[in-house]
Amino acid sequence: MNYKKSIPNTNLSPGQGMIEALLILFGILFIFVIVFPQISLKAKELRTKNQDSQGPTGFSSQAENRPTENPPLCGEILVIPSTTGQAPFEVTLIGTGRQTKYPLLGFQWDFTDDSIWDTGITTEPQNYTFPSAGDYQIKMLVLDENKNSRTCLAKVTVTP
Repeated sequence: MNYKKSIPNTNLSPGQGMIEALLILFGILFIFVIVFPQISLKAKELRTKNQDSQGPTGFSSQAENRPTENPPLCGEILVIPSTTGQAPFEVTLIGTGRQTKYPLLGFQWDFTDDSIWDTGITTEPQNYTFPSAGDYQIKMLVLDENKNSRTCLAKVTVTP
């Protein structure tokens, strides 16, 4: 029996196998360098678009009627020395919240109920002076590490 005839004749020139291997390697590199980054860019654009629709912090609030997965619970807005005082009335505000599924990240504050957050995300107590008489509603946004949020309210009355 002649074993030489059972092996197919590939007629490969020297180095041709190396060229085929390089073509396969370049194909794989093309997928990882060109295709995957394009998919990644599209995903990043979608994340940015979603964050822009949620406001400057990237967090949604209860007032926006956006359902959240498991929002943190409102604790209390502690107003020190009290919720009533004479103008100009200086208070220190301390936020508390109760985490549910995700750890709390911090709080944002709107001292004058003008729908503009007066602070960034913080865990520090806030000092604020109410300059004139009136009833003020304070909003505190409780935020967790998964971008869930809940808006909590407190009322401060300032007398003349």
